[in-house]
Amino acid sequence: MVAKKTASKKSRSSKKASGRTKSGETGSAAARPSNTTGTSSTPASKKPVPKPPPFGEFLAAIREDPFEEGNLHAPLRELLLEGASEFEDTIGKYNVVIFYDEGRLLRTDADKLYRSVSRFRSSKPMLLVLHSPGGEIEPAFLMSKLCREHAKGAFEVAVPRRAKSAATLLACGADRIHMGSLSELGPIDPQIDGLPVLALKSALEHIARMSKEVPGAADMLATYLSKVLKLEQLGYYERVAESAVQYAERLLKARSNSVQREARDIAHDLVYKYKDHGFVIDAREGGEVFGKNTIVAESVEYKLSDHLYEKLSVVEYVLGRVVKRDMYYIGSLDQGIHTYPRRKK
Repeated sequence: MVAKKTASKKSRSSKKASGRTKSGETGSAAARPSNTTGTSSTPASKKPVPKPPPFGEFLAAIREDPFEEGNLHAPLRELLLEGASEFEDTIGKYNVVIFYDEGRLLRTDADKLYRSVSRFRSSKPMLLVLHSPGGEIEPAFLMSKLCREHAKGAFEVAVPRRAKSAATLLACGADRIHMGSLSELGPIDPQIDGLPVLALKSALEHIARMSKEVPGAADMLATYLSKVLKLEQLGYYERVAESAVQYAERLLKARSNSVQREARDIAHDLVYKYKDHGFVIDAREGGEVFGKNTIVAESVEYKLSDHLYEKLSVVEYVLGRVVKRDMYYIGSLDQGIHTYPRRKK
């Protein structure tokens, strides 16, 4: 940003010089001493160059050649905190961690989260701002345990938009889940190759009903199933679903607040109750599943998470447009951005 410079006012003599220079021009420097009065002036004072706004600093950082991810941390922190003065007390109350990723939750994400929470030097409750479509169930379980272990007192999760599937499992370990009008959790029934493992069981139950209604089709269906389905697959898929119940139950039992429902009942509902893996569990539905004392609607923690989400969504868009890179953010307010070249579609 180019700073505007303003010249200071020059003091002038109240009398004009009456003499002329040798070439006939009027001027105080060359005028005769007897006919002129001296002029005085003050040197121009320079105003300090104003600091660029946070977005301008961030934009300059991503345009540096070569692109250096490490140069983004400081300007991004300023950008995230811009306009967040109303959240100063909340930010001071917690160790704030952000998990913002439009991609799948992976085991490597647990490593990054571990490095981040290990850097905190003050013992405070932990607030995890969580935005994720879900992914692998095992690292989600470990990440939830990790936040619990590094929290001094409460571990809380704020969901600005969505924390689906494995991300909902991660939230199961929180004492409170802060949600707003657009926040959504989801079922945690496991998926294999994009299909729910419980779909096989549902399909077999449907075939059994068809065989009962049309007895003549039973032999044909049995022959077909024997060719496309191994018996051990059915047992494996059922065990995978039960493992999701066990993971959720263990996280729910570790919560410090008093629960209105048994952990086993909550976990069972999250795996088996909903027919669609993408089912929206909003704040109201979440209160029925987890209990009213676990789901908190429109809190200041939620509003902080919404502020951070809006900032990061703009950052993600700008990175994609300007330098053709995608991003995710796992870490504290000080550092956590990770970028990689955008894949060609």
